[in-house]
Amino acid sequence: MTIIISLLSMFLGMIAGMVGCSLKMSRNGFLRTIGTVYIEIARGIPNIVAIFWFYYGLPIITGITFSAFTSGVVALSLKYGGYIAEIYRAGIEAVKVGQKEAAYSVGFSEYQTMRRIVFPQAFRIAIPTLGNVFVGLLQNSALLSVIGVADLMRKAELAVSETWRPFEIYTTAAVIYLTLTVMFSRLSDYYEKKTAYER
Repeated sequence: MTIIISLLSMFLGMIAGMVGCSLKMSRNGFLRTIGTVYIEIARGIPNIVAIFWFYYGLPIITGITFSAFTSGVVALSLKYGGYIAEIYRAGIEAVKVGQKEAAYSVGFSEYQTMRRIVFPQAFRIAIPTLGNVFVGLLQNSALLSVIGVADLMRKAELAVSETWRPFEIYTTAAVIYLTLTVMFSRLSDYYEKKTAYER
């Protein structure tokens, strides 16, 4: 469950980040303001507050009750989407202007230039940072236990309440989290080396 939450939140967060980045880099002032506001809110609110708000606050506004899993994934996705948006923006700005000008000179439209020239390079530049973001998201997925999501941390809490052996159980949970984060960090490092970007 912990891995599912992390992977799903990262996937949705990358989509939210792409939207946020596109809005913030828009030439339209209104859209740029929306993107900026989203990114600032996403980065400025603590994870636990966002999780509580989506689980307890959103049903009050919408009248619809969401499951703990859905609320938690949406909260983490939108929260990390703000960070990912800035990572994308930095990657796009790192692509040399000359490459964009070359694309325009051979007849590429702005959309074609971004899709075929800029975004692929920007994504490769962003890979190391995205890997770090995912590791952080994996660790913070433990916060969903506070709203009852049956992830690793929640199962550990339930086991402690039944056995009264917190040292062994929480140590085991810590080792599992450590193993997962090291594993995904190594995968990120491997992929970074494999797709090394030549500046």
